[in-house]
Amino acid sequence: MSDNKSVKRKINRFKVECLKCGSIFNNDFKKQHEEKVHNGKSINIKLVGAPDNPFQSAAKTSKIIEKRNLKNNIDSESLLEDEFAQNDQNIHVAPNSEILVTCVSQSVPVETDDFKEDEVNWLSCAGKLENIVADLSECGIILSKLKSESIPNPIIFLLESIQIISRIKSNSKEFLKNANILSEQFSKASETSKPVNNIIDNIINHDPGSRGSVSSTSLRQYLIALGPHQPKLTKYPINTAINNIKQHSFNPKWYNEYPLLEYSIVTDSVYCFVCSLFSNGPGRTNENSAWVKHGVRQWHKMKSCGVKKLGKLQQHFNCISHKAALDDYYQFMTTENHIDIILNKSNRKEAIKLEQEKDFNKQIIIILFDIARTLSRQGLGFRGDGDENGGNFMQLVKLLSRHNPLMKRWIEESSSRSYKVTYLGPTSQNEFIELLAKETRNIIAKEIKEANIYSIGETRHFY
Repeated sequence: MSDNKSVKRKINRFKVECLKCGSIFNNDFKKQHEEKVHNGKSINIKLVGAPDNPFQSAAKTSKIIEKRNLKNNIDSESLLEDEFAQNDQNIHVAPNSEILVTCVSQSVPVETDDFKEDEVNWLSCAGKLENIVADLSECGIILSKLKSESIPNPIIFLLESIQIISRIKSNSKEFLKNANILSEQFSKASETSKPVNNIIDNIINHDPGSRGSVSSTSLRQYLIALGPHQPKLTKYPINTAINNIKQHSFNPKWYNEYPLLEYSIVTDSVYCFVCSLFSNGPGRTNENSAWVKHGVRQWHKMKSCGVKKLGKLQQHFNCISHKAALDDYYQFMTTENHIDIILNKSNRKEAIKLEQEKDFNKQIIIILFDIARTLSRQGLGFRGDGDENGGNFMQLVKLLSRHNPLMKRWIEESSSRSYKVTYLGPTSQNEFIELLAKETRNIIAKEIKEANIYSIGETRHFY
């Protein structure tokens, strides 16, 4: 009998509004309203008194919008002041003149504040100053061109000069910022000298088996000057724990295949030269300790046996720990405190040139990123059908090269550059797209985490 009992439930009634006709009624009266007013057609409704934008309502509760608006107002005011200051120097063109000016923003899709202060050194400042001097020489070329032309074009002259002067201004600001940081670092270093950089150190053994830990700059410079310990003996000791049929002793031919390999006569083991110099740091694992402290002497497992079974030499020299130590080694070789760079004029000149090229390449990558972002934002294809030079990306690069001396120099010097690198091919374009997509996803994820309420909708496109 209990099955026939009707269970009374409390109906939760609330007022809704028809989005089609604007009528207000209870939510349980929707079906009757569709039959009487709209001839049975389905309608969309909304809750009476509900906010139009639930995101905005939730954000006001948590005071997120107030903070964002305050920040955006400050940023917009500073941007407007800069824009008005630039507009005061704008060029007034007659209404009858037909001039087409194409401008591409050089804003960076990557935040420059993410760069570490460790990457700033006096060589990078010298490279930045070299680029400023190159821009000043470009100003001289523009002036000489203006003086030599029979009918000069003042519009082109002003546009090119504004572009170069703006670049000189930004480079000068960055130079002064880095120079001030370095000046403070040098003043602090002079007051308190670090013991790890003292010139006087205990004599260290070249043999890695009795070398010990390397922690000072002077010891690293001394060992780098000596090079890896690679003695060539007439006969090497035999490891009796290994079967005589297999490789049971060290083979000096491994020096040629792995130049950073070291052999210890004391322990009859092999070590890694760069890993022993830079044993501490990010990316180091416990697996790397054997190549630094105790050494490896499993001679029958050194070489690879096929593709799937890699030898210990190939495993170590391709592992993450060795690559991290190798990066520290390269950074140490090009650091501003290296005695070879400070005293040797040719090396110092080459180091400054390298820093100049790095800064120049950075500016080119910024422009190429901006081109890729512009094409992605407009939904345009990057490459043409079969002809790579006919695509939108290459055409924009060629357009900029006619008005931008940096891009013009980048294209003209491509043949003399190492490996003829241009970053204009399909692989580089795809990499730009992937990096932009990754950054877009990160921004969306950040906005979702900051919002209290969010929804996911589905959009279908039919072609």
